[in-house]
Amino acid sequence: MTPAAGQSFTHLHLKSQYSLLGALGSPKKIASRAAELGMKHLALTDEMNLFGAVEFYKACKDQGVQPILGAELIVAPGSRLEKNRARDNFRLVALVRNEAGYVALNHLVSEGYLSGRHYVPRIDRDLLQEHRDKLQEGVVLLSGDLRGQVPRLLAQERYDDAREAALWLQSLVGEGNFYFELMDLGWGATQAGLGGEADQRVINERLRKLSAETGIPLVVTNNVHYVRSEDAFFHEVQLCLGMTNTLEDEFRFRFPSDQFFMKDAATMYALFEGDEEALANTVAIAERCSFDFEFGNYRFPLYPRLEGRTPEVVLGELAREGLEKRLQVVHGRTEEADWPETEATYRARLEEELQIIEQMGFAAYFLIVYDFISWAQKQDIPVGPGRGSGAGSLVLYSLRITDIDPIPYKLLFERFLNPERVSMPDVDVDFCQDRRGEVIDYVNEAYGGETRVTQIITFGKMLAKGVLRDAGRVMGLSFGEVDRIAKLIPEQLGITLQEAVAKEDRLVKAMEEDPKIARLVEIGMGLEGTTRHASVHAAGVVIADDDLRRYCPLYKGSGDTDPSVTQFDMKWAESIGLIKFDFLGLKTLTMVKNAIDMAREAGKCDWDFFSFNNVALDDEGVYEMLTRGDTLGVFQLESSGMRELLRGLKPTRFEDIIAVAALYRPGPMGMGMHNTFVECKHGRQQVRYPHPSLRPVLEDTYGVIVFQEQVMQIAQIMGGYSLGEADLLRRAMGKKKKEEMDRQQVRFLEGAQANGIEEKVAVEVFELMAEFAKYGFNKSHTAAYGFIAYQTAWLKHHLPAEFFAALLTIESSNTDKVLLYMDDARRHDIEVLPPDLNESQLKFTVVGEKVRFGLSAVKGVGDSAIAAILEARSECGGFDTLDQFIGAIDPGRVNRSVIEALAKCGAFDSLGHTRSSLLSSLDLLVEAGKRMARDRDSGQVGLFGGGGSNSARLKIPEEPEWPQRELLAREKEALGLYITGHPMSAFASEVESFTSATSADLHERRAGAEVCLAGMVGTLREVVTKSKGQRMAFVLFEDMLGSVELIVFPKVYEKAEVWLKTEEPLLVKAKIEEVTGEGVVKLIAESVELLASVRESQTREVYFEFSTEEVTADLLENLKQLLEASAGSTPVKLKLMTEQGVRVVLALPETFSVHPGQEMVERAETLFGRTVTAFR
Repeated sequence: MTPAAGQSFTHLHLKSQYSLLGALGSPKKIASRAAELGMKHLALTDEMNLFGAVEFYKACKDQGVQPILGAELIVAPGSRLEKNRARDNFRLVALVRNEAGYVALNHLVSEGYLSGRHYVPRIDRDLLQEHRDKLQEGVVLLSGDLRGQVPRLLAQERYDDAREAALWLQSLVGEGNFYFELMDLGWGATQAGLGGEADQRVINERLRKLSAETGIPLVVTNNVHYVRSEDAFFHEVQLCLGMTNTLEDEFRFRFPSDQFFMKDAATMYALFEGDEEALANTVAIAERCSFDFEFGNYRFPLYPRLEGRTPEVVLGELAREGLEKRLQVVHGRTEEADWPETEATYRARLEEELQIIEQMGFAAYFLIVYDFISWAQKQDIPVGPGRGSGAGSLVLYSLRITDIDPIPYKLLFERFLNPERVSMPDVDVDFCQDRRGEVIDYVNEAYGGETRVTQIITFGKMLAKGVLRDAGRVMGLSFGEVDRIAKLIPEQLGITLQEAVAKEDRLVKAMEEDPKIARLVEIGMGLEGTTRHASVHAAGVVIADDDLRRYCPLYKGSGDTDPSVTQFDMKWAESIGLIKFDFLGLKTLTMVKNAIDMAREAGKCDWDFFSFNNVALDDEGVYEMLTRGDTLGVFQLESSGMRELLRGLKPTRFEDIIAVAALYRPGPMGMGMHNTFVECKHGRQQVRYPHPSLRPVLEDTYGVIVFQEQVMQIAQIMGGYSLGEADLLRRAMGKKKKEEMDRQQVRFLEGAQANGIEEKVAVEVFELMAEFAKYGFNKSHTAAYGFIAYQTAWLKHHLPAEFFAALLTIESSNTDKVLLYMDDARRHDIEVLPPDLNESQLKFTVVGEKVRFGLSAVKGVGDSAIAAILEARSECGGFDTLDQFIGAIDPGRVNRSVIEALAKCGAFDSLGHTRSSLLSSLDLLVEAGKRMARDRDSGQVGLFGGGGSNSARLKIPEEPEWPQRELLAREKEALGLYITGHPMSAFASEVESFTSATSADLHERRAGAEVCLAGMVGTLREVVTKSKGQRMAFVLFEDMLGSVELIVFPKVYEKAEVWLKTEEPLLVKAKIEEVTGEGVVKLIAESVELLASVRESQTREVYFEFSTEEVTADLLENLKQLLEASAGSTPVKLKLMTEQGVRVVLALPETFSVHPGQEMVERAETLFGRTVTAFR
């Protein structure tokens, strides 16, 4: 409809996708639609939040629409501190007129989350009254929809109460700043759950009457929840998702009509004929709202130790002082003849960086980073050597914010802070994972607490695969059905459903063949990109110069321990000048610190921390280990593909480690850059430089452009760019914008010509730069992380026991990784021992040159119980006997379940009792512990003082140990893994002969590959398919190195159920269904067999393996009897190992052929004390 002359209208009550799972429409779409409808103003009033405020503001300005900020407030009927039914809360719309109103609204919505949350965030009358002055100065209030207090009271025909409530609300903001909302959306009081039967039009009449009586003006709104009328169905789906309903649920909540969209002015005037003043009031209100965000003004917090000096002066003093200490180390590694020039280079670089920092106005930022990092270092909290482009700054190196010298590794400051492009520096800092929170707590305390220091919100969105799964749930489709379609979406970052349909023929075919699938994709497209939930950014912390609520409201999740966060995400928070600092947790730092601490306690080193000064970066043993690809557990170098690259590269210097992390990525590998690098390093391919002047830039990488910094240096040398200009060129090449690239090429060629370089060569170099710039990596980052890689490699080579103990500690919650690293430890002759009451600490520790399990790895043994055991052990000097342990511990902290778990895992083994005896005597032990505790409390000396009533030793009935299979099963119950043995050990040769993969290497395979694994069922979850009512199963399949999810569909499950429900080793043939970006693998089972049966059916030869020293007459007689008792048709061979290491194989006569069954294997183990059989 076309509006008549003078029919202007503004939507003042409108929600976006930031009313999470309650409304649709991004700020950009909403603003675009407003411009399309010819509206000059538009308000955003999301439910109890301003999540989208800055984004909405920008989107409106881009469309020439004046934005109005606001929120739909939820007000508790009494105190927000009291619990009440959600339906008793009422709604109130607040619109911001100016800065005072914005600050008031920030305080209100913040407090709703910080102190008023009960199911939903709520404010109350007291809070409104507290901010009355600013509300009167800067806010317009609207009465809300049928859930507003005044409409609700009118629906219930409580006229006097409604009048009183209306007048109170008017008094809050002053006359002319409170309005009654008229709506016509087909919503009645009954549908809104308000009591009474009045529909919306009746309530409108009552509002008109109350307006006439009180003089409170009217305004028309449409309570917009989606942009266009056709979005109504997708909004219905969204509501189902938020309330965990399906579309088929008869009694689900639904909106009464499809009218909650952005209507044009003509439609609104037609709906409210006779209410022209209320319609015109929409524009009158809008014209009074004129709040603007301030962009580009940074809100730097104040460094607490300026002492009357400027930040620039203090930063300069600290940096110069720090450089003097760094130069002492540099001097020690520099030839004396070169020292004057080297020293001058460092001093000039520092002054140049300080000058740029001062010019850009960022000294305060550097001081804050210096403050919290130096505090962490003083508290012995491990801090990383650097991360990101900040490692290229000598100022940061001088301040000990980073620990890698940028000059010898040719790291560029301009890659970090570019004077040609003013933007905030970004110093990402890694801290020990376990103690990162302490640093954030320090910052909180030092810089003003929760209202000045807070973490940053982040929003989860409905992306291609996830939105299909959400839509499938609402449609009531089965998991398997939806999962099958979701897996057809190509693995491409940021891909949309529209793009997936264009690329994937199988998806199109599924849509054509099944209308349900077509509908699923259609719904997915309707919801795709919508904000789904709010959470906490992994690292970002904002520190402000004043109360944050001056600039931004706060949010807090529903959990008691959830931190407060900004309501604006990182992009928008930074855009209004809030200063973000990244506090990242890196568990490798924790591992390195733990390893060094253990080594220092054992007298193997005297360092407090690991730095460049402690070790040589040219350690031959370390590089030999890297060359072998022996890098499991080594930071960023442990994947099988990386190990293969290292074996080919054969690194010999630290620069190789820096390069390898940049090369091992899809882009460079797709171009074959890694192969060129390797071939040139080893002289099998000639190193080629595009121009002789580029040799100094490219010689470290054998002519290959690996790093972004090299692109910048090439532009500087050949094109005459400053490094700042070169950084802009690098960014342009990365973004591949043609106009900018064309402009830069002209600039580059002119510079090259001025430097005497032929145009043909210059064009070739520019094109080469553009190609490599797409894949070039930040050298500063790889250098810093390369040092962490070298640290961990050095530890693995020189301190293997400490390395594995620390590594197993940080991975103790990941059973698959514990298994993988235990296996690697054994290959390095490091035995991993089970928990022990006398030797185990909280974490994994080194005992001799062996690794001892920590008590924290035992399931069901909490921190309190461990502390009690360690305290008692310390007091009595160790436990020599069981009764000494029982008499020393606190039975209130070390209870029955703790003793049971410790017994199952073997922690009591050193005290001389079988595990079966201990479990049979649990009640006796618990009662004895309680009795001894009472005796201690009453002052009796008891068992250990030579007197008292209980001086007799505690005795338990001794029972034979469980069979090996049961002992291992109990051990796994307690630890989540086998440690003293494994049921699969008896099948070692079968595993080698009949399998093609292990759980540890599956993530390196492609989806669709067929594999064969041996293992056992960890858990089995049986389900019934919705389509045909058939049984299938989801199995956690475990081998000796980890576990993998195995999906067993009905046809295979029908045949394999009996085997899957045994506790026997199995052989599974399967197809890889999915390999996620995180390396999680899912398999589809194709067949399942007992491994023992496979041995019997597929074994061609049986080998008995002995050393020649073992072979005696008795052994041969025992072997003869075994073979005769196991007679069959499979040939037998003896494999003998001589003292000189020569292997001799002897074929036995056909009369000694055997049946290769499990009984023969077990009898052989009994006879010879170990596994001596192998099968081929």
